[in-house]
Amino acid sequence: MTKKTPDFLNHLLHSDFMNDLISWKMKDTCEYHAEEYKRLHSKHGTYGLKPHEQEDKEDHRKDAIAFKHVYIYFSGDYDYKIGIDDE
Repeated sequence: MTKKTPDFLNHLLHSDFMNDLISWKMKDTCEYHAEEYKRLHSKHGTYGLKPHEQEDKEDHRKDAIAFKHVYIYFSGDYDYKIGIDDE
């Protein structure tokens, strides 16, 4: 049997506050992945990367791009750039 979500919780979940909170966290996470990508990219040019580091670098790039799209969806900030090779 399914319980009905209380009205006050529905209002909170569908509020501008919740969209702002999600947007902020998505942007923060996106910037983390972009910075890690950039760190590994600069290390690549200096020292070279081990195979697992190269894989991490690519994972950070993909994650940064994915979080960027989610951030833009929730925030409407269509001009947001992360400064990696997705743009």
